[in-house]
Amino acid sequence: MTNLFTWRQYPDVANSGISPYEHYIRFGRAEGRIGRAPGLSHSERFEVLATSRKSVLVVSHDASRTGAPILCLNIARELRTKYNVVTLLLGGGSLVEEFRRNSDVVLGPVSDWANQLSLSLTLDKLLAKLNFTFAIVNSIESRTVLPSLATGFVPSITLIHEFAAYTRPRDAFPLVALWSTQLVFQLR
Repeated sequence: MTNLFTWRQYPDVANSGISPYEHYIRFGRAEGRIGRAPGLSHSERFEVLATSRKSVLVVSHDASRTGAPILCLNIARELRTKYNVVTLLLGGGSLVEEFRRNSDVVLGPVSDWANQLSLSLTLDKLLAKLNFTFAIVNSIESRTVLPSLATGFVPSITLIHEFAAYTRPRDAFPLVALWSTQLVFQLR
C-alpha cells in the first residue's frame, strides 16, 4: 500500500531506482513530501453495524459549529433511524463527539484530505469493507470524495451551499456535476 501510494503520488521516486523508504529518508522528508498514505481513524469497529440494515455514507468537510456541518449532523441523525450511518469527517472541529453520538461509525478526521490520491486510496479501503447504498456529500468543500465514490459505484447526492463566484478552483462546480449522481442546490 505505501509503495503504491508513493509511486502514484511521486512517479520520480518510482524511477529513482531506490526504495520509497530510502528515498523519503534521504530526500523526501527535507523536500516536504508525504511519507505514507493517510489512514482512517475510526471511533468504533465496523462490526457494530447491523447486518439487517443497509449502510449509507455521510461526508462532511469538517465538524465545526457552522452551517454545513450542523446540517450534516442533522442528516446523519435522521438517516440513522433507518440505516447504518458511517460518517466521514474530512476535517476536525468541536462537533466530532456529536457526530460520534449520532452515527454508527465515525471515520476521520482524515489527514491531508485535500490530496486527491491520498484520499482515493483511503476511500478504496473503506469501499472494500462496506457496501454503501448511497452517500450524502455535504458541501462542495467535500468534493474530493466524489471520484472515488463514482468509480466505486456508490450513488452520491451532493448538497451545494456555496456560490460558484467565490468557490475556488473555478472548475469545482463542473467537476462536482461530473462526479455526482445528484446535485441539490440550496435556494436563498
